[in-house]
Formats: sequence, structure tokens, C-alpha cells
Amino acid sequence: MINRVFKKIIDIVGMYWIYIKLHVKKKTVIKLPFRGSIDKLLWSDKVNIGNNVFIGKYAHLVIGGGKFSIGDRTRINDGFELICNNSVEIGENVVIGPMVFIGDSEHTYDDISKPIIEQPMSEDGYVKIEDDCWVGAGVCISQNVIIGKHSVIGANAVVTKEIPPYSVAVGVPARVIKKYDFNKQQWLKVGGSEK
Repeated sequence: MINRVFKKIIDIVGMYWIYIKLHVKKKTVIKLPFRGSIDKLLWSDKVNIGNNVFIGKYAHLVIGGGKFSIGDRTRINDGFELICNNSVEIGENVVIGPMVFIGDSEHTYDDISKPIIEQPMSEDGYVKIEDDCWVGAGVCISQNVIIGKHSVIGANAVVTKEIPPYSVAVGVPARVIKKYDFNKQQWLKVGGSEK
């Protein structure tokens, strides 16, 4: 009982320390309350949160031994859920809607003699969201995905594969429905028809 109370006090102090550390040095805000790997956020050299970043309330940041970074001026709305065991990179000027999940690993389920919860997480996964992207509300981004520069992911999409730069993707699983044509200087539906 005393250990749980002591851990809770340390977590609360840690949350406020992270808030002060990021807000004063970088003008970055993580709204309270949030949960997650407080020790990694405070002391890991593999975690880099840029300047003028905003992370909304109720974020849950689970950072294992992996590299996690958020670029400058990125805005992440309430309810953000992150699992980073290897590598998650979020670029600059990215907008992430509420209730978004990003995970660079998954539960394995190969051994049918063991419950899935007792099996290891996959390793060597990655997620990269390049600069200037917009990820809509409720999106799920799974491991081994790159979302290219200035792309839009529609609300509630499930991204399971690479999205090229300057694309709009929607659905489950996410598929590209528009791409920007630099010659015509406009967004075109995939297949060539205009807007």
C-alpha cells in the first residue's frame, strides 16, 4: 500500500516536473493529466520533444527503449495514445486529431499454447510521420508505416502501409484517394479526375 502511494506521488511530481521543464525551456505544453513513461520523458536521451509543441489532455505515452521524437510546432489533441518500443518520429508542423493511436509494435500470437498477453511484443517496428501532415480524429497508425510529407489521413482511418507524400488517404485499411499534381497545381482524385 505504501509503495503504491509513494509511486503515485512520484508520478504526480514527475508530471509537473515534465510540464515545467518543457514549458519553460521550449514553450512546449503537455496538458495535465497524462500517463506514461515519466522517467523516459524526463531523462532519456532517446526522447526529443521540439519547441512550441502542444499535447492535449489524457495523453498516454508508453516509451520502451525506443527513440521518440516530435518536431517543432506540432499540435496533438486530447486522448493521444502512443506505444514506442523502437522508433516513432513525428515531424514538424503536424496536426494530430483527438483519440489517435500510434504504435511501432504489436502483440505476437505465433505460439497458440500461450495466451497472447504472455507473448512478446514485435520488435524493430517504426512509424514516421513526415512534416506538415494532418492526421484526423480516431486514426490508428500501425507499425512499419511512413506517412509522407503534407499528407492528410481522414478520420477513423487505419493506416497499415506507407502513404506517399502529398496524398489524402481514408478508410479501413487506409487507401489513397487524392494526390497533389504539381503540374496542374491542384489535388486530383486517384485515377486522374479533378477534385
